[in-house]
Amino acid sequence: MDKIDLSHPTSQKAIYTSDHTQLLITYDVTKAQRDYTFDNIIFAYVARGLKNISIPGLQPFSLTPEMVIMGAAPIEAHVEIPLDKTQNAAHCFCMEISKNKVYSVFDKLHDSEEIESLTESDEQFSPLEVYQGNGAKMVMNNLMSMQNLLQSDARFKDRWIDLKIEELILCCLQTNMYKTLINGYAKHRMLDNPLSEVIAYIDANFTSQIEIGQLAAKACMSPATFYRRFKQSLGVTPVEFIHGKRIQKAKLLLCRNEAPIADVGFQLGYTSPSYFTLQFEKHIGCSPRDYQKQQLN
Repeated sequence: MDKIDLSHPTSQKAIYTSDHTQLLITYDVTKAQRDYTFDNIIFAYVARGLKNISIPGLQPFSLTPEMVIMGAAPIEAHVEIPLDKTQNAAHCFCMEISKNKVYSVFDKLHDSEEIESLTESDEQFSPLEVYQGNGAKMVMNNLMSMQNLLQSDARFKDRWIDLKIEELILCCLQTNMYKTLINGYAKHRMLDNPLSEVIAYIDANFTSQIEIGQLAAKACMSPATFYRRFKQSLGVTPVEFIHGKRIQKAKLLLCRNEAPIADVGFQLGYTSPSYFTLQFEKHIGCSPRDYQKQQLN
């Protein structure tokens, strides 16, 4: 496929693929809107201009040069390219990597003590985050190396790119990106887990009062066996897992408006404002009120 020619003042698109990777490059010289659906691991970045991105359940945000988006869950995104006199072109990249290939890298690392230390936290992370700073630059260098390789005619290119994917994931594990990747990997492993029906039930009902006996019955286990196997499989107790789900949702609700803290807690199943605050501080490290102020200021 022909490369995008930046000397031509026309909007252009190019797609490059390998066995486990697809790279989409767009160059826009007029305002544009697009909708995307991703079901793999994605990295998005821009070399010029900006993207305004809206994703259900998350606050809209802008992607500018020196920033990297990384997502590790099925995502639907609406993208706008807002060109004006100061921003007369946008050069954007989106690299999608097979989640099975990425998680095969984690499988190789799974028994190491270093991976165990990364998965100790019971905090639930967002399926997509925006990164900048030194960590983002390090990951960006790896992405650009893969980008150049995908556009080349190198011998054994697919094998070389597979090695680059491993290098990219190991690079991400040196940065805060590991949180989103580890969370995605944990969910991936749940799919083949005998507790998957229980996890799905919690996902749909975590704002209600859930009894351990209910969950044990769904798993066809005694409460004691269920509790032990849940902790062995997921690294947290059922109650801790439910709190993690609630607090992750609380973060989204607190970002959207200045709703009273007690009301947010009540929506999530906490009848006691003080207990909601206690759980929020345990997971996030600050009070709901302080978190809300930080996000809304």
